[in-house]
Amino acid sequence: MLKGLKVMSQSSQNDTIVLCGFMGCGKSTLGKALAASLSYDYCDTDEMLLSETGMTLPELFAVGGESYFRDREHEIVQKASLLPRTVVSTGGGVMTFERNARLLAERAVIIHIRRSFDACYAAISRRKNRPIASAKSREELLRMYEARLAAYERYADFTLSNDGSVKAAVARARAFILDR
Repeated sequence: MLKGLKVMSQSSQNDTIVLCGFMGCGKSTLGKALAASLSYDYCDTDEMLLSETGMTLPELFAVGGESYFRDREHEIVQKASLLPRTVVSTGGGVMTFERNARLLAERAVIIHIRRSFDACYAAISRRKNRPIASAKSREELLRMYEARLAAYERYADFTLSNDGSVKAAVARARAFILDR
């Protein structure tokens, strides 16, 4: 159980909103702003993972590689999917694993944040704490970006282009949420 987080019961209406998309697409920035506009809580699966394990992302990878990281990440996804009135930003690879994608599709509204690869790459390049990204070339990241798009789109209830201001993107996401 995560400290300080109220978990909904299985019988409750799930109003969890999950944001998915490639690294650097703006999930955290848009997620915090969307949560504030809806008076929802906000959480980030990567931050939850670090808090629960007490390790950094590079340390998690060092302990057992990507498979160890993905198993711990799935545990966090299970917990996050049960948080009521919460906007959840997921790690870039969460939706590429069927067990995560199916679980989130059953329990939450999924919004795919889509941003151009160049904009994502610029954001990724500014952050040095991304083990998967730092080990790959620009070309490898582009291939990863292209390969992951199908996974994001497959389970998305809505695709939100993050090609303008945060305020405009949040307004479009909010309109989708309130109109559904």
